[in-house]
Amino acid sequence: MRIRNLKHFYPALSLLLFLVVFTTACDIVSSPGAFDSPLYVANSGGDSITIYAPFSNGPAAPIRTISGLTSPSGVAVNAAGETFVANSSTNSITVYSLGANGNAAPIRTISGLLTQLDNPQGIALDAAGNLYVANVGTTTPPTPTPSSITVYGPTATNNAAPINKISGASTGLDHPQGVQHHCLRSNRDRQRSPHPNHQRGQYRARQPYWRGPGYHRQPLCR
Repeated sequence: MRIRNLKHFYPALSLLLFLVVFTTACDIVSSPGAFDSPLYVANSGGDSITIYAPFSNGPAAPIRTISGLTSPSGVAVNAAGETFVANSSTNSITVYSLGANGNAAPIRTISGLLTQLDNPQGIALDAAGNLYVANVGTTTPPTPTPSSITVYGPTATNNAAPINKISGASTGLDHPQGVQHHCLRSNRDRQRSPHPNHQRGQYRARQPYWRGPGYHRQPLCR
């Protein structure tokens, strides 16, 4: 087919190309993490984080080891490749730069009374970079403390107070060892996700969050 007026055709072609590139990029960003990513393991007995190559099997040696830790009980990695480590013995979270190896110094440390870290175990990060920590607490007299989940902002450091905290008798928390944040990856997933107060007509696909009685807030993964 012969196109008579190219000056009207080029804008449409450019728009089509942009949409193809944009859609592909969105699919890459929203897709689940690849299986061929390194494996991070917290070794409480060895005071280290060992990192293994993708598809490691059998007596595989780690490709990197972050050492000099204090009873690490949990590990998480953010989108920038920074490694977050929960140190149960020192009630702290230490953060290491991308590619950290050996007895590397942390680039940030969350520690202090205001943090309310209390025998931290499992940790997790959400799509916005917020840090979730499962705290076992202590039953040791004279001042036993309850189990809790504390949440810290993406840039939290030093003696930073949590931005949220789940704690109390009604929570059912009892020596939590792990925590995982689940976020919806697409509007399609969101529409399929159960919602306790969801009724027909209460959800609009273009809204960033659920709306309705009880106002359930659940963000998309980015």
